[in-house]
Amino acid sequence: MGFSENSASITELKIQTPTYQVDPAELTLLTGHEGPGPGAVAWTTREDGAVMAWDRWGVVAGPPGSQEVVYRGELAPGVTAESRCDLHARAQNVFTWTVSVANRSSVPYPVQPKVLAGRSLHDPLEHGRYRLLRASVADKIQTLTLKTGIASRRLEGAVGWVTAQTKYYTTIVQPKTPASALVVTRDAAGQPQGWLEWPAVMVPPGETRAWTFKGYAGPLDYRFLDALQLDHAASLGAFTTITRLLQTALNWLTGVFHSYGTAIVVLTLLLGLLFSPLTFTSLKTMKKMELLQPELKQLQERYKKDPKRINEEAMKLYKQHRVNPLGGCLPLLLQMPLFIALYQVLGRSPELRGAHFLLIKDLAAPDALLPLPATLPLVGSALNVLPLAMGAMMFLQQRMSSKGKVLTDEQRVQQQVFKFMPLLFGAMFYALPSGLVLYWFLNTTFTVVQQHLVLRKLT
Repeated sequence: MGFSENSASITELKIQTPTYQVDPAELTLLTGHEGPGPGAVAWTTREDGAVMAWDRWGVVAGPPGSQEVVYRGELAPGVTAESRCDLHARAQNVFTWTVSVANRSSVPYPVQPKVLAGRSLHDPLEHGRYRLLRASVADKIQTLTLKTGIASRRLEGAVGWVTAQTKYYTTIVQPKTPASALVVTRDAAGQPQGWLEWPAVMVPPGETRAWTFKGYAGPLDYRFLDALQLDHAASLGAFTTITRLLQTALNWLTGVFHSYGTAIVVLTLLLGLLFSPLTFTSLKTMKKMELLQPELKQLQERYKKDPKRINEEAMKLYKQHRVNPLGGCLPLLLQMPLFIALYQVLGRSPELRGAHFLLIKDLAAPDALLPLPATLPLVGSALNVLPLAMGAMMFLQQRMSSKGKVLTDEQRVQQQVFKFMPLLFGAMFYALPSGLVLYWFLNTTFTVVQQHLVLRKLT
Protein backbone atom coordinates (compact mmCIF):
# COMPACT_ATOMS: atom_id res chain seq x y z
CA MET A 1 0.00 0.00 0.00
CA GLY A 2 1.09 3.54 -0.68
CA PHE A 3 0.03 6.33 1.69
CA SER A 4 -0.29 10.05 1.07
CA GLU A 5 1.89 12.55 2.89
CA ASN A 6 -0.94 14.81 4.03
CA SER A 7 -4.36 13.28 3.25
CA ALA A 8 -4.26 10.38 5.74
CA SER A 9 -5.39 7.92 3.08
CA ILE A 10 -4.30 5.07 0.81
CA THR A 11 -3.28 6.64 -2.48
CA GLU A 12 -1.75 3.59 -4.13
CA LEU A 13 -2.77 -0.05 -3.87
CA LYS A 14 -0.39 -2.67 -5.23
CA ILE A 15 -1.28 -6.33 -4.84
CA GLN A 16 1.46 -8.95 -4.53
CA THR A 17 0.46 -11.70 -7.01
CA PRO A 18 2.91 -14.61 -6.80
CA THR A 19 0.08 -17.18 -7.16
CA TYR A 20 -1.31 -16.09 -10.50
CA GLN A 21 1.29 -16.68 -13.17
CA VAL A 22 0.20 -14.20 -15.82
CA ASP A 23 0.12 -11.25 -13.44
CA PRO A 24 3.19 -9.14 -12.84
CA ALA A 25 4.85 -9.44 -9.44
CA GLU A 26 2.85 -6.37 -8.42
CA LEU A 27 -0.50 -5.26 -9.80
CA THR A 28 -1.55 -1.63 -9.28
CA LEU A 29 -5.32 -1.41 -8.70
CA LEU A 30 -5.54 2.08 -7.21
CA THR A 31 -3.58 5.30 -7.70
CA GLY A 32 -3.85 8.76 -6.22
CA HIS A 33 -4.51 10.48 -9.55
CA GLU A 34 -8.28 10.32 -9.03
CA GLY A 35 -8.13 11.90 -5.56
CA PRO A 36 -7.91 10.51 -2.02
CA GLY A 37 -8.23 6.77 -1.46
CA PRO A 38 -9.72 4.61 1.32
CA GLY A 39 -9.12 6.03 4.78
CA ALA A 40 -9.48 9.69 3.80
CA VAL A 41 -11.45 11.56 6.48
CA ALA A 42 -13.73 14.57 6.16
CA TRP A 43 -14.61 16.16 9.51
CA THR A 44 -17.80 18.18 9.89
CA THR A 45 -16.96 20.38 12.82
CA ARG A 46 -19.59 23.12 12.94
CA GLU A 47 -23.35 23.30 12.97
CA ASP A 48 -23.42 24.90 9.52
CA GLY A 49 -22.01 21.67 8.04
CA ALA A 50 -18.60 23.05 7.01
CA VAL A 51 -16.09 20.26 6.33
CA MET A 52 -12.41 20.34 7.20
CA ALA A 53 -10.32 19.67 4.07
CA TRP A 54 -9.02 16.11 3.92
CA ASP A 55 -5.48 17.28 3.17
CA ARG A 56 -4.75 18.97 6.54
CA TRP A 57 -2.78 16.13 8.10
CA GLY A 58 0.83 15.55 9.12
CA VAL A 59 2.62 12.19 9.25
CA VAL A 60 3.67 10.95 12.69
CA ALA A 61 6.04 8.01 13.11
CA GLY A 62 4.38 4.87 14.46
CA PRO A 63 5.67 2.91 17.48
CA PRO A 64 9.12 1.31 16.98
CA GLY A 65 8.88 -2.09 15.26
CA SER A 66 5.21 -1.63 14.40
CA GLN A 67 3.55 -1.67 10.99
CA GLU A 68 1.49 1.42 11.68
CA VAL A 69 1.05 4.62 9.74
CA VAL A 70 -0.12 7.51 11.92
CA TYR A 71 -1.41 10.96 10.90
CA ARG A 72 -2.38 13.87 13.13
CA GLY A 73 -4.09 17.16 12.43
CA GLU A 74 -5.50 20.03 14.49
CA LEU A 75 -9.25 20.65 14.22
CA ALA A 76 -9.24 23.57 16.66
CA PRO A 77 -7.02 24.92 19.45
CA GLY A 78 -6.64 22.03 21.88
CA VAL A 79 -8.57 19.58 19.66
CA THR A 80 -6.49 16.99 17.78
CA ALA A 81 -7.61 14.43 15.20
CA GLU A 82 -5.63 11.24 14.63
CA SER A 83 -5.83 8.68 11.82
CA ARG A 84 -4.00 5.40 12.44
CA CYS A 85 -3.62 2.49 9.99
CA ASP A 86 -2.31 -0.79 11.42
CA LEU A 87 -1.06 -3.22 8.76
CA HIS A 88 -1.48 -6.72 10.19
CA ALA A 89 1.79 -8.64 10.19
CA ARG A 90 0.14 -12.08 10.57
CA ALA A 91 -2.79 -11.57 8.18
CA GLN A 92 -1.76 -10.76 4.62
CA ASN A 93 -3.52 -7.82 2.93
CA VAL A 94 -5.45 -6.92 6.11
CA PHE A 95 -5.47 -3.60 7.94
CA THR A 96 -7.31 -1.93 10.81
CA TRP A 97 -7.97 1.80 10.63
CA THR A 98 -8.91 4.01 13.57
CA VAL A 99 -9.79 7.70 13.43
CA SER A 100 -10.16 9.60 16.69
CA VAL A 101 -10.62 13.06 18.18
CA ALA A 102 -8.96 14.09 21.45
CA ASN A 103 -10.38 17.19 23.14
CA ARG A 104 -7.78 18.88 25.36
CA SER A 105 -9.63 22.19 25.40
CA SER A 106 -11.90 23.48 28.15
CA VAL A 107 -15.17 23.34 26.15
CA PRO A 108 -17.11 20.50 24.46
CA TYR A 109 -16.30 20.03 20.78
CA PRO A 110 -18.91 18.86 18.19
CA VAL A 111 -17.66 16.57 15.44
CA GLN A 112 -18.98 14.19 12.78
CA PRO A 113 -16.56 12.06 10.72
CA LYS A 114 -16.95 10.77 7.17
CA VAL A 115 -14.43 8.17 5.98
CA LEU A 116 -13.87 7.14 2.38
CA ALA A 117 -14.50 3.38 2.43
CA GLY A 118 -14.63 2.37 -1.22
CA ARG A 119 -13.38 3.69 -4.54
CA SER A 120 -13.58 1.98 -7.92
CA LEU A 121 -10.58 -0.23 -8.65
CA HIS A 122 -8.97 -0.70 -12.04
CA ASP A 123 -7.35 -3.97 -13.08
CA PRO A 124 -5.00 -3.05 -15.95
CA LEU A 125 -5.05 -6.63 -17.28
CA GLU A 126 -8.85 -6.47 -17.59
CA HIS A 127 -8.81 -2.97 -19.14
CA GLY A 128 -11.38 -1.70 -16.64
CA ARG A 129 -14.14 -4.01 -17.93
CA TYR A 130 -15.06 -5.31 -14.48
CA ARG A 131 -15.79 -2.63 -11.88
CA LEU A 132 -18.24 -3.09 -9.05
CA LEU A 133 -18.87 -1.00 -5.95
CA ARG A 134 -21.32 -2.50 -3.46
CA ALA A 135 -22.39 -2.00 0.15
CA SER A 136 -24.64 -3.48 2.79
CA VAL A 137 -26.93 -0.70 4.03
CA ALA A 138 -29.82 -1.42 6.42
CA ASP A 139 -29.28 -5.18 5.80
CA LYS A 140 -29.76 -4.71 2.04
CA ILE A 141 -26.98 -5.21 -0.49
CA GLN A 142 -26.85 -2.29 -2.92
CA THR A 143 -24.74 -1.52 -5.96
CA LEU A 144 -23.37 2.00 -5.64
CA THR A 145 -24.02 3.90 -8.85
CA LEU A 146 -24.80 7.49 -9.79
CA LYS A 147 -27.04 8.49 -12.68
CA THR A 148 -25.73 10.95 -15.24
CA GLY A 149 -25.92 14.49 -13.90
CA ILE A 150 -26.28 13.38 -10.26
CA ALA A 151 -23.34 14.42 -8.07
CA SER A 152 -24.18 12.41 -4.94
CA ARG A 153 -26.75 10.28 -3.18
CA ARG A 154 -27.28 9.34 0.45
CA LEU A 155 -28.24 5.89 1.79
CA GLU A 156 -29.61 5.92 5.33
CA GLY A 157 -29.19 2.92 7.64
CA ALA A 158 -26.54 0.87 9.41
CA VAL A 159 -23.63 0.13 7.05
CA GLY A 160 -22.31 -3.42 7.35
CA TRP A 161 -19.54 -3.21 4.75
CA VAL A 162 -18.38 -1.51 1.56
CA THR A 163 -16.55 -3.38 -1.19
CA ALA A 164 -14.92 -2.44 -4.49
CA GLN A 165 -14.32 -5.33 -6.89
CA THR A 166 -12.71 -6.11 -10.18
CA LYS A 167 -13.08 -9.54 -11.74
CA TYR A 168 -10.37 -11.10 -9.55
CA TYR A 169 -9.52 -8.56 -6.81
CA THR A 170 -11.35 -6.68 -4.10
CA THR A 171 -11.10 -4.17 -1.28
CA ILE A 172 -13.48 -4.58 1.65
CA VAL A 173 -14.08 -2.12 4.48
CA GLN A 174 -16.15 -3.21 7.47
CA PRO A 175 -16.87 -0.64 10.20
CA LYS A 176 -16.44 -1.97 13.74
CA THR A 177 -18.03 1.21 15.06
CA PRO A 178 -21.50 1.10 13.38
CA ALA A 179 -21.89 3.77 10.69
CA SER A 180 -25.32 5.38 10.28
CA ALA A 181 -25.26 6.21 6.56
CA LEU A 182 -23.35 5.88 3.30
CA VAL A 183 -22.81 8.84 0.99
CA VAL A 184 -22.02 8.09 -2.67
CA THR A 185 -20.06 10.76 -4.59
CA ARG A 186 -17.77 10.86 -7.63
CA ASP A 187 -13.98 10.75 -7.62
CA ALA A 188 -11.85 12.93 -9.90
CA ALA A 189 -12.27 10.39 -12.73
CA GLY A 190 -16.06 10.46 -12.45
CA GLN A 191 -16.31 6.98 -10.90
CA PRO A 192 -18.55 6.40 -7.83
CA GLN A 193 -17.04 6.21 -4.37
CA GLY A 194 -18.61 5.49 -0.97
CA TRP A 195 -18.15 7.45 2.27
CA LEU A 196 -19.03 6.02 5.69
CA GLU A 197 -20.81 8.56 7.88
CA TRP A 198 -21.24 8.33 11.64
CA PRO A 199 -23.68 10.32 13.81
CA ALA A 200 -22.49 13.68 15.11
CA VAL A 201 -21.11 13.55 18.66
CA MET A 202 -20.07 16.06 21.29
CA VAL A 203 -16.59 15.33 22.64
CA PRO A 204 -16.38 16.55 26.28
CA PRO A 205 -13.22 18.29 27.53
CA GLY A 206 -10.47 15.83 28.43
CA GLU A 207 -12.03 12.93 26.51
CA THR A 208 -11.43 11.08 23.23
CA ARG A 209 -13.87 9.60 20.72
CA ALA A 210 -12.76 6.93 18.21
CA TRP A 211 -14.20 5.20 15.12
CA THR A 212 -12.69 1.94 13.82
CA PHE A 213 -13.01 -0.17 10.69
CA LYS A 214 -11.33 -3.31 9.37
CA GLY A 215 -10.15 -3.63 5.79
CA TYR A 216 -8.87 -6.14 3.25
CA ALA A 217 -7.21 -5.59 -0.11
CA GLY A 218 -6.26 -8.57 -2.23
CA PRO A 219 -7.43 -11.45 -4.43
CA LEU A 220 -11.11 -12.37 -4.50
CA ASP A 221 -10.19 -15.69 -2.87
CA TYR A 222 -12.94 -17.04 -0.63
CA ARG A 223 -10.49 -19.07 1.47
CA PHE A 224 -8.80 -15.83 2.58
CA LEU A 225 -12.11 -14.06 3.07
CA ASP A 226 -13.51 -16.97 5.10
CA ALA A 227 -10.59 -16.82 7.49
CA LEU A 228 -11.09 -13.06 7.91
CA GLN A 229 -14.89 -13.44 8.27
CA LEU A 230 -15.36 -11.12 5.29
CA ASP A 231 -16.76 -13.68 2.83
CA HIS A 232 -20.27 -12.19 3.06
CA ALA A 233 -19.02 -9.04 1.32
CA ALA A 234 -17.97 -10.88 -1.86
CA SER A 235 -20.44 -11.16 -4.73
CA LEU A 236 -21.31 -14.83 -5.36
CA GLY A 237 -24.49 -14.43 -7.35
CA ALA A 238 -27.94 -15.80 -6.64
CA PHE A 239 -26.90 -19.34 -5.66
CA THR A 240 -24.33 -18.59 -2.97
CA THR A 241 -24.47 -21.96 -1.17
CA ILE A 242 -24.05 -23.98 -4.38
CA THR A 243 -21.26 -21.68 -5.55
CA ARG A 244 -19.36 -22.08 -2.27
CA LEU A 245 -19.71 -25.89 -2.40
CA LEU A 246 -18.44 -26.02 -5.98
CA GLN A 247 -15.56 -23.66 -5.16
CA THR A 248 -14.55 -25.87 -2.23
CA ALA A 249 -14.78 -29.04 -4.33
CA LEU A 250 -12.74 -27.51 -7.15
CA ASN A 251 -10.04 -26.28 -4.77
CA TRP A 252 -9.86 -29.73 -3.14
CA LEU A 253 -9.55 -31.49 -6.51
CA THR A 254 -6.86 -29.01 -7.56
CA GLY A 255 -4.94 -29.89 -4.40
CA VAL A 256 -5.23 -33.61 -5.22
CA PHE A 257 -4.28 -33.43 -8.91
CA HIS A 258 -2.10 -30.27 -8.77
CA SER A 259 -3.78 -29.04 -11.95
CA TYR A 260 -6.76 -26.78 -12.24
CA GLY A 261 -7.57 -28.13 -15.71
CA THR A 262 -7.57 -31.74 -14.48
CA ALA A 263 -9.75 -30.66 -11.56
CA ILE A 264 -12.31 -29.22 -14.02
CA VAL A 265 -12.32 -32.50 -15.99
CA VAL A 266 -12.82 -34.62 -12.86
CA LEU A 267 -15.50 -32.27 -11.49
CA THR A 268 -17.37 -32.46 -14.82
CA LEU A 269 -17.35 -36.27 -14.71
CA LEU A 270 -18.48 -36.35 -11.06
CA LEU A 271 -21.35 -33.95 -11.73
CA GLY A 272 -22.33 -35.94 -14.82
CA LEU A 273 -22.52 -39.12 -12.72
CA LEU A 274 -24.44 -37.27 -10.01
CA PHE A 275 -27.11 -36.20 -12.49
CA SER A 276 -27.19 -39.53 -14.34
CA PRO A 277 -30.54 -40.60 -12.80
CA LEU A 278 -32.15 -37.37 -14.00
CA THR A 279 -30.58 -37.78 -17.42
CA PHE A 280 -31.83 -41.37 -17.64
CA THR A 281 -35.37 -40.24 -16.76
CA SER A 282 -35.21 -37.52 -19.40
CA LEU A 283 -33.96 -39.90 -22.10
CA LYS A 284 -36.56 -42.50 -21.14
CA THR A 285 -39.26 -39.87 -21.65
CA MET A 286 -37.75 -38.97 -25.02
CA LYS A 287 -37.82 -42.62 -26.06
CA LYS A 288 -41.48 -42.98 -25.05
CA MET A 289 -42.29 -39.85 -27.03
CA GLU A 290 -40.50 -41.36 -30.02
CA LEU A 291 -42.61 -44.55 -29.78
CA LEU A 292 -45.76 -42.41 -29.79
CA GLN A 293 -44.78 -40.61 -32.99
CA PRO A 294 -46.87 -42.82 -35.37
CA GLU A 295 -50.02 -42.21 -33.31
CA LEU A 296 -49.27 -38.49 -33.10
CA LYS A 297 -48.86 -38.42 -36.88
CA GLN A 298 -52.27 -40.05 -37.29
CA LEU A 299 -53.82 -37.39 -35.04
CA GLN A 300 -52.26 -34.64 -37.16
CA GLU A 301 -53.69 -36.15 -40.34
CA ARG A 302 -57.12 -36.79 -38.80
CA TYR A 303 -57.55 -33.29 -37.34
CA LYS A 304 -55.27 -31.29 -39.64
CA LYS A 305 -57.85 -28.49 -39.87
CA ASP A 306 -58.30 -28.27 -36.09
CA PRO A 307 -54.98 -27.54 -34.26
CA LYS A 308 -56.79 -27.18 -30.92
CA ARG A 309 -58.25 -30.69 -31.26
CA ILE A 310 -54.80 -32.06 -32.13
CA ASN A 311 -53.39 -30.68 -28.86
CA GLU A 312 -56.33 -32.04 -26.83
CA GLU A 313 -56.04 -35.53 -28.33
CA ALA A 314 -52.25 -35.48 -27.94
CA MET A 315 -52.60 -34.69 -24.21
CA LYS A 316 -55.05 -37.59 -23.84
CA LEU A 317 -52.52 -39.85 -25.55
CA TYR A 318 -49.73 -38.70 -23.22
CA LYS A 319 -51.95 -39.30 -20.20
CA GLN A 320 -52.96 -42.77 -21.43
CA HIS A 321 -49.31 -43.83 -21.83
CA ARG A 322 -48.13 -41.96 -18.70
CA VAL A 323 -45.79 -39.71 -20.60
CA ASN A 324 -44.93 -36.19 -19.45
CA PRO A 325 -44.14 -34.12 -22.57
CA LEU A 326 -42.09 -31.76 -20.39
CA GLY A 327 -40.20 -34.61 -18.71
CA GLY A 328 -37.26 -34.15 -21.04
CA CYS A 329 -36.84 -30.50 -20.00
CA LEU A 330 -37.20 -30.94 -16.23
CA PRO A 331 -33.67 -32.35 -15.59
CA LEU A 332 -32.15 -29.42 -17.48
CA LEU A 333 -34.17 -26.92 -15.43
CA LEU A 334 -33.04 -28.61 -12.19
CA GLN A 335 -29.41 -28.29 -13.30
CA MET A 336 -29.64 -24.59 -14.20
CA PRO A 337 -28.69 -23.34 -10.69
CA LEU A 338 -25.61 -25.55 -10.92
CA PHE A 339 -24.63 -24.13 -14.30
CA ILE A 340 -25.09 -20.57 -13.03
CA ALA A 341 -23.01 -21.31 -9.93
CA LEU A 342 -20.26 -22.88 -12.06
CA TYR A 343 -20.28 -19.78 -14.25
CA GLN A 344 -19.49 -17.75 -11.11
CA VAL A 345 -16.78 -20.17 -9.97
CA LEU A 346 -15.00 -20.71 -13.29
CA GLY A 347 -15.60 -17.22 -14.64
CA ARG A 348 -14.22 -15.33 -11.61
CA SER A 349 -11.72 -17.61 -9.85
CA PRO A 350 -8.32 -15.91 -9.50
CA GLU A 351 -6.71 -19.38 -9.35
CA LEU A 352 -7.46 -19.84 -13.06
CA ARG A 353 -5.34 -16.83 -13.92
CA GLY A 354 -2.22 -18.22 -15.57
CA ALA A 355 -3.19 -21.87 -14.96
CA HIS A 356 -2.07 -24.15 -17.83
CA PHE A 357 -3.84 -27.23 -19.16
CA LEU A 358 -2.58 -29.25 -22.13
CA LEU A 359 -2.23 -26.69 -24.97
CA ILE A 360 -4.20 -23.99 -23.13
CA LYS A 361 -1.83 -21.43 -21.64
CA ASP A 362 -4.31 -19.55 -19.46
CA LEU A 363 -7.63 -21.00 -18.24
CA ALA A 364 -8.80 -17.50 -17.27
CA ALA A 365 -8.57 -16.27 -20.88
CA PRO A 366 -9.90 -17.51 -24.25
CA ASP A 367 -7.83 -20.49 -25.46
CA ALA A 368 -6.38 -18.80 -28.62
CA LEU A 369 -5.16 -22.21 -29.79
CA LEU A 370 -4.94 -21.40 -33.50
CA PRO A 371 -2.84 -18.32 -34.41
CA LEU A 372 -4.02 -16.42 -37.48
CA PRO A 373 -1.77 -14.73 -40.06
CA ALA A 374 -3.69 -11.46 -39.61
CA THR A 375 -5.92 -9.81 -37.04
CA LEU A 376 -9.60 -10.18 -37.93
CA PRO A 377 -12.53 -8.08 -36.64
CA LEU A 378 -14.39 -9.73 -33.71
CA VAL A 379 -11.95 -12.67 -33.85
CA GLY A 380 -8.54 -11.16 -33.08
CA SER A 381 -5.15 -12.58 -33.93
CA ALA A 382 -5.96 -16.16 -32.92
CA LEU A 383 -8.90 -18.53 -33.27
CA ASN A 384 -10.51 -19.87 -30.09
CA VAL A 385 -11.04 -23.56 -30.81
CA LEU A 386 -12.90 -24.69 -27.67
CA PRO A 387 -16.08 -22.61 -28.28
CA LEU A 388 -16.25 -23.95 -31.85
CA ALA A 389 -15.85 -27.54 -30.64
CA MET A 390 -18.50 -26.90 -27.99
CA GLY A 391 -20.92 -25.57 -30.63
CA ALA A 392 -20.29 -28.63 -32.83
CA MET A 393 -20.99 -30.97 -29.91
CA MET A 394 -24.22 -29.10 -29.09
CA PHE A 395 -25.28 -29.46 -32.74
CA LEU A 396 -24.67 -33.23 -32.53
CA GLN A 397 -26.67 -33.43 -29.30
CA GLN A 398 -29.51 -31.53 -30.95
CA ARG A 399 -29.56 -33.89 -33.95
CA MET A 400 -29.70 -36.93 -31.66
CA SER A 401 -32.56 -35.45 -29.64
CA SER A 402 -34.73 -34.61 -32.66
CA LYS A 403 -34.09 -37.79 -34.64
CA GLY A 404 -37.27 -39.67 -35.63
CA LYS A 405 -39.72 -37.14 -34.19
CA VAL A 406 -43.01 -36.31 -35.90
CA LEU A 407 -43.52 -32.57 -35.64
CA THR A 408 -46.42 -30.18 -36.09
CA ASP A 409 -45.96 -27.11 -38.28
CA GLU A 410 -45.41 -25.01 -35.16
CA GLN A 411 -42.82 -27.45 -33.81
CA ARG A 412 -41.01 -27.43 -37.17
CA VAL A 413 -40.68 -23.65 -36.95
CA GLN A 414 -39.37 -24.00 -33.38
CA GLN A 415 -36.87 -26.63 -34.49
CA GLN A 416 -35.59 -24.32 -37.23
CA VAL A 417 -35.02 -21.66 -34.58
CA PHE A 418 -33.29 -24.15 -32.25
CA LYS A 419 -30.87 -25.05 -35.03
CA PHE A 420 -29.23 -21.68 -34.46
CA MET A 421 -28.69 -22.35 -30.73
CA PRO A 422 -25.27 -24.05 -31.13
CA LEU A 423 -24.13 -21.11 -33.25
CA LEU A 424 -25.50 -18.65 -30.68
CA PHE A 425 -23.84 -20.44 -27.76
CA GLY A 426 -20.56 -20.66 -29.66
CA ALA A 427 -20.66 -16.88 -30.18
CA MET A 428 -21.66 -16.22 -26.54
CA PHE A 429 -18.84 -18.40 -25.19
CA TYR A 430 -16.23 -17.28 -27.72
CA ALA A 431 -14.59 -14.62 -25.53
CA LEU A 432 -15.25 -16.30 -22.15
CA PRO A 433 -12.49 -17.88 -20.01
CA SER A 434 -11.34 -21.18 -21.50
CA GLY A 435 -11.79 -22.91 -18.12
CA LEU A 436 -15.53 -22.22 -18.28
CA VAL A 437 -15.76 -23.26 -21.96
CA LEU A 438 -13.77 -26.41 -21.16
CA TYR A 439 -16.39 -27.41 -18.57
CA TRP A 440 -19.31 -26.78 -20.95
CA PHE A 441 -17.60 -28.69 -23.78
CA LEU A 442 -16.82 -31.67 -21.54
CA ASN A 443 -20.31 -31.64 -20.03
CA THR A 444 -21.93 -31.61 -23.50
CA THR A 445 -19.62 -34.40 -24.70
CA PHE A 446 -20.42 -36.49 -21.62
CA THR A 447 -24.15 -35.95 -22.21
CA VAL A 448 -23.89 -36.97 -25.89
CA VAL A 449 -22.03 -40.19 -25.03
CA GLN A 450 -24.46 -40.94 -22.21
CA GLN A 451 -27.44 -40.23 -24.48
CA HIS A 452 -26.11 -42.57 -27.17
CA LEU A 453 -25.55 -45.44 -24.69
CA VAL A 454 -28.87 -45.04 -22.87
CA LEU A 455 -30.97 -44.76 -26.04
CA ARG A 456 -29.26 -47.83 -27.50
CA LYS A 457 -30.02 -49.75 -24.31
CA LEU A 458 -33.67 -48.61 -24.31
CA THR A 459 -34.02 -49.60 -27.96
